[in-house]
Amino acid sequence: MLISTKSAEEPTDNTSLESFFNPQSVALVGVSSRTGPGTFNVLEQILNSGYRGTIYPVNPRGGSILGVPAYRSVKEISHPIDLAIISTPRSAVPEVVRQCVEKGIPAVIVITQGFSDADDEAGQRMHNEIVEAVKGTATKVVGPNTLGVINNFINFKSAFLEFTTSTNPVGFICQSGIFLAAAKDFTGGIGIGVDIGNTSDVGFAECMEYMAQNPLIKVINLHIEGLQDGRRFMEAARKITPLKPVLALKTGSSEEGSRAASSHSGSLAGEDEVFSAAFNQSGVIRVTEASRLANLNRTLWTYHNMAGKRIGVITISGGAGIMAVDACCKYGLETAGYAPETIALLEEVFPEWMRAGNPADIWPAGMAKGYHKIVSLALDGVLADQGVDAVLCITPAYLDPAEDPLNIVDTINETAARHPDKPTAMWFFGPHKQKYAAKFNETGRVP
Repeated sequence: MLISTKSAEEPTDNTSLESFFNPQSVALVGVSSRTGPGTFNVLEQILNSGYRGTIYPVNPRGGSILGVPAYRSVKEISHPIDLAIISTPRSAVPEVVRQCVEKGIPAVIVITQGFSDADDEAGQRMHNEIVEAVKGTATKVVGPNTLGVINNFINFKSAFLEFTTSTNPVGFICQSGIFLAAAKDFTGGIGIGVDIGNTSDVGFAECMEYMAQNPLIKVINLHIEGLQDGRRFMEAARKITPLKPVLALKTGSSEEGSRAASSHSGSLAGEDEVFSAAFNQSGVIRVTEASRLANLNRTLWTYHNMAGKRIGVITISGGAGIMAVDACCKYGLETAGYAPETIALLEEVFPEWMRAGNPADIWPAGMAKGYHKIVSLALDGVLADQGVDAVLCITPAYLDPAEDPLNIVDTINETAARHPDKPTAMWFFGPHKQKYAAKFNETGRVP
């Protein structure tokens, strides 16, 4: 169940999290002097990412690493530091965190594993030492057991792994680094992301509040194994979900998965039904399949409003139109009734033997009068109808878009752009549907 192991707190001043996501200077404590493939060197990854801030490597041997002067301890650095990234052996971590607090470093990421995720008492004891070290101070901690943060807007990532990402207006808060390293697969790309790991300090609520205030983020994604403060989470979510959509992928829903989640993140995984109820009460949209996150994100960052449930269907196939209407009814949507002027517009170009309705089968008219012309006319007319809240267009993808005379990407995009208040979505069928989908996704107008 949602059990709190921390007392409910007042909302955080989330300007303090800016040092995690937009640091001007970074100390890398415990960075290895070994470089090259397979060394998992944080300094090497940050340099390769194109980060433009100041970097201070910290290694007991001093000297220099990859041409950057290294310090023997964080205490030797006389310059201001926004963020410290710690990758020392776990026994050294609590003392390094204390040194960061003494230096007034506002943000600390602990990459090292073996704390509340460990099977020994020493790990939990050192986890508690980290919590006590920052308690009541201006220093915040992400981790331990984390890849840290990504900010694709400034080419910064704290990870020790090399991976590529793509930039989209999604903020991702997760409890496993795989969701950052493979963000493109899971979310379609992210703008900023944070792996909160074992959550000794900074958790879901604070990060959600930060992303809610960030104008570059349009959709917030969560990967949740368990929560340490359910009340705080729900208070934050209730304030945020009316402003920005929040999608949650809750893992550990099975009994075996729940046990694995508790071991992995050190959080209380609990009863799956309780999480579903909490999401419903706070406006969070639960996503049961990771593969759906990317599609939902693309839809939500493309369209911010949908006034109602009334769907217009424009199709090249009568059979596919009926399937679309069935699907709308199954998922609580309604088939829009077109206004008389919309019907008249369609019937003016339809064959005399064919009545216009919803779904509107435009193929006979398209063959007679030009497919592109009829698509534009029909879509423009249906989107302008006050009784329609969104439109689904069904079109084939039999040929490569570069050679297809039925390629209507530009036509759809131009028409949809004239009606930005109403979603226009596409359903393709045929062997080249992925190429068509990619063409639309390039423009960002129609999911």
